[in-house]
Amino acid sequence: MIDIGTMVAGPVAATLLADLAADVIKVEQPVSGDTLRHVGPHGEEGDSLWWNVEARNKKSITLDLRHSDGQRILKELVKDADVVVVLGLSTGQIAAGRESGVI
Repeated sequence: MIDIGTMVAGPVAATLLADLAADVIKVEQPVSGDTLRHVGPHGEEGDSLWWNVEARNKKSITLDLRHSDGQRILKELVKDADVVVVLGLSTGQIAAGRESGVI
């Protein structure tokens, strides 16, 4: 499963599946990471408590989707994924290169 969503709805859905043992890869933007990393309240370590809850049980990769290398890597990840949680990409963009399974 690939999680490209931000903030709450999509990423929480991906987290629930990760809690049920799905292999989830969270795609984040370079430098600042996911937006939810910066939303308070923050714990004693300075981490966003929202992020700690939403990102649990996920792997993470940073991709700059404005550049061709990042886009190429994302296409490879999506091609092999059973599920893609997405915000900001059309179904056609996600479906390109996939044989089935786009909702």
